[in-house]
Amino acid sequence: DLSVIDPGHNVVPNPPKESDYPDSLSISLRCCNVFVFPRASTSPSAPTIDLVDRRYYDKEQDNVDYIRQIVRQRARILSAADPEAMGIFPCRGFIHRPHLGRFDPVLSLPSTTTTYPRSLRDLLTDPLHGGHASHSLTERLFFSKPLAQAVFYMHTSRLVHKNIRPESILVLPAAPSISSGDFSASQIKRQSKKSIFPYVLGRPVLVGFDNVRQVELGWASKRNGTLS
Repeated sequence: DLSVIDPGHNVVPNPPKESDYPDSLSISLRCCNVFVFPRASTSPSAPTIDLVDRRYYDKEQDNVDYIRQIVRQRARILSAADPEAMGIFPCRGFIHRPHLGRFDPVLSLPSTTTTYPRSLRDLLTDPLHGGHASHSLTERLFFSKPLAQAVFYMHTSRLVHKNIRPESILVLPAAPSISSGDFSASQIKRQSKKSIFPYVLGRPVLVGFDNVRQVELGWASKRNGTLS
């Protein structure tokens, strides 16, 4: 029940600070409305990468309190999300920037991520793809499974995404599974190439929660929704 959530209550431990995520340091991803924030890490070879999945609102037309409660509920539900099992990044909390008319939920990428993810739209329009299918039907089915798990998790949490499209699906690169003892240097290079896009799709994760809403008796679905 969102009506009993204390407005000053932090939904996750150590919530993100606005000063740690200045817009000047954000990196936009192609064909996606999610922004990347690389952060310092204890291991220089494995920097921490966060994402900010912005949700804008109109100060004059939107019910900001309603949107704030939705964003808070989403952060609480996704605070323990597992991209491997659920197809959704865990949420570290959110930042409210009223002067910009938006909320900034902060998502954490897996610690093993060393390169920025790409949107599915970016991959589909990549010149390397050439408009030709390079993936087996089996791989496509495996690719769709995490997305189905993400939708199932959202629905069991009484949340509706309302914005699933190629721009709201990020793809983590597949990790090459090559043993250097089994191949020569040239063979490793060829095998490594075939372990990345366009030969391998990678692992999809659902983002783009800017239109998410709660489905519950007494909640309005209109833009200016209010609690009854």
